[in-house]
Amino acid sequence: MSDTPLVERLRDHVRAARLFPEPGLALLAVSGGGDSLAMLDLFATLAPELGLSLLAVHADHGIATGSAAAAVGVERQVRLRYGLE
Repeated sequence: MSDTPLVERLRDHVRAARLFPEPGLALLAVSGGGDSLAMLDLFATLAPELGLSLLAVHADHGIATGSAAAAVGVERQVRLRYGLE
């Protein structure tokens, strides 16, 4: 395991893989699970540096009951915490 902080590792990966070669819009699919919320947090941190505008959408995997309520919670968190649509 690397001692390098995750946000730095993601930055290095994005640049090395040329995932966003130009500034623009990045669409993030967020289910509300820990992994997608971590991804959102990391990209929210890096977006200004990478020249990205973020748009989050709820991705319902259809594997949990109450996913409609999860969508509302994701929307609320995305708007309040990150100021995103």
